[in-house]
Amino acid sequence: MAKYVLRRILNLIFQVFLVVSLMFLLFRLLPGDPATIILGANATQAEIEQLREMMGLNDNIFVQYAHYIQNLLTGDFGYSMSYGQDVIGVILPRIWPTIQLMLSSIGVAVVIGVPAG
Repeated sequence: MAKYVLRRILNLIFQVFLVVSLMFLLFRLLPGDPATIILGANATQAEIEQLREMMGLNDNIFVQYAHYIQNLLTGDFGYSMSYGQDVIGVILPRIWPTIQLMLSSIGVAVVIGVPAG
């Protein structure tokens, strides 16, 4: 039984790593320069280069990926340009309502599904 659980945990780690890597690659393949998109069309070339340097976009893709994985493993999810704060600060207040929604939906599914089955 312990061997089965260990195999499932290792499989989960591999799948999470695969999804994270795929997401990184897909975001890098999107058209356009993130710095230009963030700053808008009226930004000067110096401002764009400064933001690219700050975001690490001037490094090659392998260095960017290594920084990305390192930051994920240390709990640094980056900075949200949309909300103007760290991503972890955006996520944390929403965890408990998400758990409540998940548990209530499981409860409804069990209440309806078990008698129907």
